[in-house]
Amino acid sequence: MFSTNNGNLNEESEVSRKTMMSRLQWITYATTLKKTKINAKKLYQSKLENEEGERLRVVKAAAVIIREDIRSKVCNLNSYPAPDRFLNNAEEDIPVSLSVLFKSIIASNKGRNYDKVNTKITSVARAVIAATRPKSFQSSLQIGLGHLFTRNGSRNLLEIVSATGFCSTYKEVRHFKIFWLKQSAVDVPVQNSLNQFVFDNSDIDETNTFNAMGGIQCITPGPLESKRTIIDRVKQIPGATAIGEFKKNRSHSF
Repeated sequence: MFSTNNGNLNEESEVSRKTMMSRLQWITYATTLKKTKINAKKLYQSKLENEEGERLRVVKAAAVIIREDIRSKVCNLNSYPAPDRFLNNAEEDIPVSLSVLFKSIIASNKGRNYDKVNTKITSVARAVIAATRPKSFQSSLQIGLGHLFTRNGSRNLLEIVSATGFCSTYKEVRHFKIFWLKQSAVDVPVQNSLNQFVFDNSDIDETNTFNAMGGIQCITPGPLESKRTIIDRVKQIPGATAIGEFKKNRSHSF
């Protein structure tokens, strides 16, 4: 009889112990859950407070990637394209990451004219590349713009636009013009053409004739420019005497 009561007491104690352990587990779980919710709330608030910082961090990371892509491109510094090929393959030197960035920003409105938007993207992207690599990149598009300014006779305008980063410097444009003048040979037709040499005296003050004479050669039909696809770029600029010999026509027998 004594052993039976003792067994019942042991069973009740075991039940009581399990119940207590279960309650402790629930209390521990509830406490942990509460702490987790508090930590999650603090983390969420911290993210809200640092949202601007997080956005800047993402932008800086993207800038590092794009800058690496820009610097990894191999650019040709030994030649210029011919003037009629300035815009050919203008997008080849633009990294994909930089192109995607500007297309996402500028071309986000699908209703805009794609050709006009693409021209703006190309010009801005090349300006960014030229600013990132001022000594190891030359943009044919920017040289072409500089050449247009020099044709209008405005060196000051060229220097101003060049300072903003949207066209080449006056020095670089001058180099291109010299090399192009030197290497673009002219085929002067002698047969089946009319050649006229027109000369006139130089008059300084419209009173006395100055003892000098200048002349030009008129050809009909006009001379044909040879089609060159590449203009070699030389570091040393020839002197004025050498430049004066460019495209100088030798005497012909008629």
